[in-house]
Amino acid sequence: ATTTTRSTARALRMAQGCPSFKELGLDLRLLKAVQKLGLETPTPVQARCIPLALAGKDVLAKAPTGSGKTYAYVVPMLQKVLTRQDAAPGPTLSPGALVLVPTRELCQQVYGVARGLLGAAGAGSMRVSLLAAAADGAAMRAGRQPDVLVATPAQLLAHLAAEGAGGGGGGGD
Repeated sequence: ATTTTRSTARALRMAQGCPSFKELGLDLRLLKAVQKLGLETPTPVQARCIPLALAGKDVLAKAPTGSGKTYAYVVPMLQKVLTRQDAAPGPTLSPGALVLVPTRELCQQVYGVARGLLGAAGAGSMRVSLLAAAADGAAMRAGRQPDVLVATPAQLLAHLAAEGAGGGGGGGD
């Protein structure tokens, strides 16, 4: 009964106090993506964080597991990356966004959310790379930079050390 009460209370809070995703000012592609993924109304953490992040503000949020924190930062991040790509299409020398998370499990979660949103948005040409995957690290060393890179700090340091030790890497003039 307690779980049902919490679910009902959460649904009421969302219906009463949270704007729609459309009201958050999302890019039409991302709006289409959240609708395709069945996200009808932003959770409280999403409703508070997305507008601030889109405005370029730093956001520090604390919310329970399952409250939508990943979408709260991935959605505005992808909007910034899509906007950057629209302004300057074509390959870039660096990722449009870097997401550092503390565990491989969280890397997988963020990677899945970003890929799912981009796929549903019809932005299939955009690349999301998971640095934990050896193939993605090799592709980056070969000069094919992703639009979004997801890694743990240790994975990123290992990748940068490999690049510095002659591993190549798409940098340069």
